[in-house]
Amino acid sequence: MPKKLPFPPVLAVLGTSGKTSSLLLTRFILEQLGKKTAAMDTWKGPLAFARFREQSLAAASDCLLVEVPFTVLSQKQLAGPAFQAAALTNLCPVQPEAAWQLAAVSSFYGELAEGARAVFNADDRLALGIASEGDLDFITFAIDYPNAMVVAENIESSGFASRFDLAVKGEFTTLSGQVVMPGTSPAFLPAGGRHNISNSLVSACLCLLMGEELSAVAGTMARFPGIRRNLEIIYRGDFLIVDDAANDPTAVSAVLTAVTGIAWRRLIVLHGMAGGAGVLLNSRLASELAAWIRKGHIHNLILTRSMYHCPVRHRVLVAEEKACLGRLREEGVDFSYFPDLSDALESALWQAEPGDLVLLLGGPVLNRAAGLLAGLLAVDAPNKALVPSQLQSRASSPPTGQAAWASPS
Repeated sequence: MPKKLPFPPVLAVLGTSGKTSSLLLTRFILEQLGKKTAAMDTWKGPLAFARFREQSLAAASDCLLVEVPFTVLSQKQLAGPAFQAAALTNLCPVQPEAAWQLAAVSSFYGELAEGARAVFNADDRLALGIASEGDLDFITFAIDYPNAMVVAENIESSGFASRFDLAVKGEFTTLSGQVVMPGTSPAFLPAGGRHNISNSLVSACLCLLMGEELSAVAGTMARFPGIRRNLEIIYRGDFLIVDDAANDPTAVSAVLTAVTGIAWRRLIVLHGMAGGAGVLLNSRLASELAAWIRKGHIHNLILTRSMYHCPVRHRVLVAEEKACLGRLREEGVDFSYFPDLSDALESALWQAEPGDLVLLLGGPVLNRAAGLLAGLLAVDAPNKALVPSQLQSRASSPPTGQAAWASPS
């Protein structure tokens, strides 16, 4: 008989990227299958977390889902004993801050209470290394690693969706003591890219730990409506416009890998600088984009700091702007720069031709891009096609905003 938990379990999701996507997919699946969940996908401090737990308990939630940033762990704002399960999406080995992040994550997992479950990405060598430390009760998931316990097999991707077999290769117990036996069930994920398949494996592990059946978890994924700014298609016409909030080199690489695996005439990238993220991150983002340009995958690169359409806390500092533009010039690649988001969007639309993909790529500085595009395209809302006369009118003249062009010559 499965044991009844005396309190709603608290499940943590942490990692370099994929945290929010994994958490929201987990919540969707559990709620579709009848569970009452509470989610905290933005960290607001220890007091807010304590109130969140109290409110969730009063609301008789079946589980609590919490997105845990690395800084919260390093500052000891959260401790392992507060969680009954913790899933690590990935760790980036090339980041300068990787050493302290690894130490903070290792310490967190080492503090998990007896009986808590750790979920690790076996495709990530650093995450797999943490799994081998101490006496953890862990579950591994992977796309490529051959000996993982939960895997995606026979992957077939088409456009911005994937089919695969969701398979449990090794048995484990749920949080209530039930045994999850090996098995396979077909899954359809209406989200593109291997990184989203990996995120879906995180969600599958957490849902299985909550006692859901493998076939139910796999089948429910197909109804997932998607996540705003996660390879979100915001315009379909002679060309396609896709919006993604990737804001670190690992996430940017994952998104570009996904979109370059699809046949497009040209890829035009409009990148929003990372306001408030620091000089180093903006420089590294520029280097990542330059590498993709040199590979021949990005045809045109447009940058913006979104001067007039960005909250104060996300505004790009002058030093961050200089770091990004300076790195691109050092890399010797062509780009255009428009401080204002509207001008950058107009430039992208002016350059776009039939068969092209326009990718909006960046964090909060691009949050208003979809709304602005609706006005620029003279349609009521995103996802509506532009009529030919409007397309011809827009292509007849270049954007009026000032752009600073950089060329290796």
